[in-house]
Amino acid sequence: MSFKILVSILFYNDVKSVCHLISDFTGEKQKFDLLVMDNGSQLENHETLKKNYPSVTILRQEINLGYTGGNNHVFQWAVKHGYDYVVICNQDIHIENGFMDKLYTILSETNISVLGVVEKDMDTKEIVVVGGLGYNKLRMKSHWLRVLKNMNTNVMRVDYVQGALVVFSQSALKAGLAYDPNIFMYYDEFDLGFLMQKKGIVPFVAPHLCVFHKTHDKHFTLIKGYFLHRNRIYLAKKHLTFFQYFLFCLTFFMEITPKLIVRFMEGRAHYVLACIHGCLDGFGGRMGKGRYVS
Repeated sequence: MSFKILVSILFYNDVKSVCHLISDFTGEKQKFDLLVMDNGSQLENHETLKKNYPSVTILRQEINLGYTGGNNHVFQWAVKHGYDYVVICNQDIHIENGFMDKLYTILSETNISVLGVVEKDMDTKEIVVVGGLGYNKLRMKSHWLRVLKNMNTNVMRVDYVQGALVVFSQSALKAGLAYDPNIFMYYDEFDLGFLMQKKGIVPFVAPHLCVFHKTHDKHFTLIKGYFLHRNRIYLAKKHLTFFQYFLFCLTFFMEITPKLIVRFMEGRAHYVLACIHGCLDGFGGRMGKGRYVS
């Protein structure tokens, strides 16, 4: 069975990382098309990529639309050009040799609309995330599986998949599956899980497919603190009833207040301020890129 597959890398200014990932994919033997979606990078970085990779399709957005907006444009482009599957990737990952061969085999043997992979730490090679199973709706918190219990299957059913690399079928995209552009980044996988449930789309994870992701330097960043708090509030407003939202607000403030006090005592005052800004914007409805993103 022959598939028309598009692999898209979402690029924002990190030329070194995206060059490594392009090298990973161009070293694969399986046939597919490679696209780089420049998500509002500095013009000099865009020109560097065009010069170094003249055979790779590079599309440019004039402004940073975030993970959600940038990949939504990829979805539209893929459907317009008749691709059967689109693989979206973060720029700061690596893939194993033979990754596309394994993916092609899975797609040939199954009829999957959304497929995730196992995410491992770039340095330690330990599992970071397998997939999402269940959630605490009143706290608007995801539950990520971090241990592989069954390696005797090609795919396993989950409720949502991590976003470092995800495969979408044309049928899923034509059914209206897309990211909420208000989210921009973080909690996008969780929200997509709600949409898949609503549309009757079942996501899967391939236990034998993995990507290596740079995760060690992302704790307590201002951007992460801001978006995690803001988007959690936004999703509660979006998905909960009025009474559920009231209970969420009570538990939310009881949870984050002592945590932010501890972070402040640790000397992370700027991180605490970013979290507070996230809360203010979440309740106030300031979405999209918000603060802390140029």
